[in-house]
Amino acid sequence: MVAFKLLIAFAVAAAFVPSLDAADTCECMAAQSETVSPTSQPSLVVYGPSINAQGGVSCAKTCSTVGTINGALSSGPPGIQISILLSTALNATNYFTIVGGSVTQTIQSASTIISPITDSNTVNITFHFTTSDAEVTLYLTPIPQTTPPTTTAPSASTPAYNGPYPVNPATVNLDLIIGLDIASSNKALLNNALPSIKEIVNTFSYSDDTVRLSLFFFNPVLGGVEIGFGSTLPWSLNATTFNASTSFIPYVTGTNSDYFSQLNDKLFNGLADPNGFRDNTERILLIFTGNDAATPSTTVSGSVVHNLTSSELKIVVANIDTTKQFGTTYFPNLNSLTDTKLVSSFDYLDNGQNNAQELLKTVIFNGNAIGQQKNNDGNDDGDFTEVPDRVPIDNFKYYNILTNYKRTYKAIASKPWIQLSFNYYDTNVNKDFIRITNGGNTITTLTGQGYGFYLCQNVTDSLVVSFESSAGKVYGGYQSNAVASAENTTCLAKPHTFGVMGRIMKYLDV
Repeated sequence: MVAFKLLIAFAVAAAFVPSLDAADTCECMAAQSETVSPTSQPSLVVYGPSINAQGGVSCAKTCSTVGTINGALSSGPPGIQISILLSTALNATNYFTIVGGSVTQTIQSASTIISPITDSNTVNITFHFTTSDAEVTLYLTPIPQTTPPTTTAPSASTPAYNGPYPVNPATVNLDLIIGLDIASSNKALLNNALPSIKEIVNTFSYSDDTVRLSLFFFNPVLGGVEIGFGSTLPWSLNATTFNASTSFIPYVTGTNSDYFSQLNDKLFNGLADPNGFRDNTERILLIFTGNDAATPSTTVSGSVVHNLTSSELKIVVANIDTTKQFGTTYFPNLNSLTDTKLVSSFDYLDNGQNNAQELLKTVIFNGNAIGQQKNNDGNDDGDFTEVPDRVPIDNFKYYNILTNYKRTYKAIASKPWIQLSFNYYDTNVNKDFIRITNGGNTITTLTGQGYGFYLCQNVTDSLVVSFESSAGKVYGGYQSNAVASAENTTCLAKPHTFGVMGRIMKYLDV
């Protein structure tokens, strides 16, 4: 006899087993259906082929019995975690398939926990059996959720983007500040770079819902004058008004502009409410200069680092002097911020390349470069127990647009079972995805917001977590933990880290 029990929240419910009939007809069990909700936790028992389909005496017959679970888990599509505890009945002959919306899984062993499994309110589980005398138990656990955010589908008439960038700039969510170093020593360099700067500005479409634009001037302090935003208000510019605002540049005598003090005194003060950054939006200060910053005091430097980190503002220094390279030799003071993961750089080249396009492609539209997020290829070789993985990296609140991050967990023969758990995940629903694969096969995909999810896998090669973000809004990312063990009992146990999650978030499946 093969019995498949579907239970909610690890509560084992009693299942009624019909009595045997005297007839000797080998039959499959009829289709079953149950409704799942936070207050209703039924079991769904499906037997393999048996005499008169009563589940008493097993027999040989090819069966495809469908069990339907209707989701009624608060609001939004259901999020269900499935744990398969026994494996003797599952093989290439006796298996089942799970179809939830567009997601399909074929289960032939006990080494799989799937979640989420649906993008609709109905999950269909089809049991394909020939014969077996073992029992397999499946546990279903609802994943917490709240009402999902309202999303607007893109217009069907929107033309495909075929431009030079990895993303259509019209779809980007960005608060962009163009910083110009107007020290007189930069005059010739900046005048030469202005066409490419305007090309970058002209790349975007500006509105309160997509990209906002500001212009900021850095200058050597002369008589205590700091220009900052000048005559323009933060977020008040578009391509046309930016071009007009740079038709006359008020160069100030000197070589090294006082970046650090002006960041504190002018930029951050100027971005106080109601002119602050938008939530869930990438924030970039793109500076064009050929010279380093003036040397700051330790106090001022520490204050700048604090303000940059707390505001999530990333700096990109575009070195417009083609005879130099950004680094400690020519830019020691600005380069000092790279240790804090706050600064990325781009060197202009005088080799015929389109510097504007290359800067956008390799830095602005490269979330890994902006966020200093480097792939982990699994060189720990199984020794990753209790070492958390996080996107974005520590000290930052949001990940970046167009981040593509991969974490590989390589299995070792003595500990082939890997438990992967997520204390939380917070992503742009249906646009940013966390994909989990085992040996190249997709196990599940997470999107939206959730917490307390884990899975257990028998891994012969590697378990891979890939994160892909879009050009839209940015969120808090995720924190995951992986633990390797020698047997599946430990792997299937609830992670102890879930007791100190520290944050509750909504869940929505793709």
